[in-house]
Amino acid sequence: MNASEDAAVKTMRFMQKTPEQWLNTVKKNGMALKRVPHKLKTTELCLAAVHEDGLGLEFVPEELKTSEICLTAIQESAGAVEYVPARLIIPVLCLATVKRARIAIFKRFEKCTSASLIRDKISDREA
Repeated sequence: MNASEDAAVKTMRFMQKTPEQWLNTVKKNGMALKRVPHKLKTTELCLAAVHEDGLGLEFVPEELKTSEICLTAIQESAGAVEYVPARLIIPVLCLATVKRARIAIFKRFEKCTSASLIRDKISDREA
């Protein structure tokens, strides 16, 4: 079997996986969400993926990115804040990120509507 045939076989295996098989896969490796066909991505599947690896949020379809999924992702990996849509950057998500890694949130401050509130909270905690 040559390399292109081997790649075709792997592609067929991915396409033939059932939703349950994909769920088991992303529970072990959240970044595997990248390979899940779009039509099989559900809220449950995406939540399981980001629970295992928050950076899997990059591969969650925009229409499935909810506060719950995004919060789970950034609690698992502060760097996931880069993949949170601006519409969901709210104080709760910002504060959760600050708890994990203060530096990550400053990259997104301009998207946060309550930046002064967050600065006050950080100052209060440091005092």
